[in-house]
Amino acid sequence: MIKLRQAIAENDALLAALDIASIFTPTMSVVEYQTKISELELRLAATHADSASPNNQPTVLSIKRLQHLICGFHRQLLFSADPTQILSSKNCLMNHVVDFRRGLPVTMGILLIHIARQLGYDLQGVNFPGHFILRYQHTATRSYFIDPLTAECMSFRQLETLYQDITGEEELEEEVLLPASTQAIVVRLLSNLKSAFLYEEQFHHALSCVDLLVQLCPDDPYERRDRGVLLHQMECHKVALEDYHHFIKSCPADPAAQLLKLQLRHVQALPVVLH
Repeated sequence: MIKLRQAIAENDALLAALDIASIFTPTMSVVEYQTKISELELRLAATHADSASPNNQPTVLSIKRLQHLICGFHRQLLFSADPTQILSSKNCLMNHVVDFRRGLPVTMGILLIHIARQLGYDLQGVNFPGHFILRYQHTATRSYFIDPLTAECMSFRQLETLYQDITGEEELEEEVLLPASTQAIVVRLLSNLKSAFLYEEQFHHALSCVDLLVQLCPDDPYERRDRGVLLHQMECHKVALEDYHHFIKSCPADPAAQLLKLQLRHVQALPVVLH
């Protein structure tokens, strides 16, 4: 957790993603994967050598050249989405993403942001509902939004339609398109990984994700609720009760709080299981 917090403090989402991967793949070397990613940067840089000025300072770059770079990420380096394994934990773990060139919008986005910045493009991530996207501030008044899976520039109308389809809300507020902090991106990655582990019924790994999320977001009662549900399922009833009580106290009007109240008597009557 110390390494993860340090990576977030340094605004290094890629290092944070590698640190997370190392938690669930103890045999992997973070340094080894940093080297592999540096090699990917060099391969792309060879075809984008003019993206920086002679003194190695970033220049003002056109959106077409940025799209060309992202297309190179897909076509030259062969990164792509994996539509058959959307809820696969492998698509959330950066070592697997680098090795097998498959990932989710957030993992592909983290990689693209890092590589693009090394080549002079100040890309940022946006925690858009349901689909992580990239933001490029071309001028003070002009921003472009790019799908990390396709390199497509997304118009405001496309974003609005996607937002309506995912949320059911009519109006897309400008704040939804603001750049996300490094911690917010890491939290999104961990949330995706948690969902994948739950889908795969790897409950101990899912619990590890929730523990990390609780430490990163101590004021989020929903992570405490999720941890309580997992602990209950794993028969760690005493700790589950503490998380249930915390959620009920924090969100008394939430429908889930009402359901948990009904379960408390049953949980309190269950024996304590030591793990």
